[in-house]
Amino acid sequence: MISTPRRAYRPRALIVIGKAPFAGHVKTRLTPPLTPRRAACLYTCFLLDCVALAQAVPDTDVVVLYVPQPGATRRLREMLPVDCRLLPQQGVGIGEGTANAFGQLLAEGYQ
Repeated sequence: MISTPRRAYRPRALIVIGKAPFAGHVKTRLTPPLTPRRAACLYTCFLLDCVALAQAVPDTDVVVLYVPQPGATRRLREMLPVDCRLLPQQGVGIGEGTANAFGQLLAEGYQ
């Protein structure tokens, strides 16, 4: 079955690349001196700041490209604004994942 790409609500999309902030999986080079939990909290703040900056760009949809792992979608949905779109990374590595995300968003009508 071929799905029709959704039409872009706004003309532009801004991709924020991130991960679900699970302790022991983000900012690991900061442990020690931080505990894994505190490092995850710090990363959460960084991600929320990046998304807030992206949302300040006029006429732009914010898309968070993230590494799909168990519980990631739920965790990100709980912490991010409702109008922030989640897009799981497809492909091997960040380069291929980013290229696929751009391809998908362009196919949906973003410029």
